[in-house]
Amino acid sequence: MTPLEMHKKMFPNVNLNFYQMDLVEVEIDDMGAWEETLKFWASNDYRGQSIGKMIEYYNGVKNGSHRKPSYGKRTDTDVIEASKEFYDNFS
Repeated sequence: MTPLEMHKKMFPNVNLNFYQMDLVEVEIDDMGAWEETLKFWASNDYRGQSIGKMIEYYNGVKNGSHRKPSYGKRTDTDVIEASKEFYDNFS
């Protein structure tokens, strides 16, 4: 799947202009980082047309300056430990 196809799948009602499409095709070369960026963008209800900002975020994911979100990877143990820590701070 190309970067533009991935974007269209995540934001089906967004029509990018030719400059934005060219920018995506030229700049995106790490599909994993792009997928994480698209998931982050959609989950925060950001505008799918904000390609410049999206690519800026993508570059951060790609070079490690943005933490990749861990969608759906939280375990029950993580939740229990976080809850204990939260309540311990207020005891």
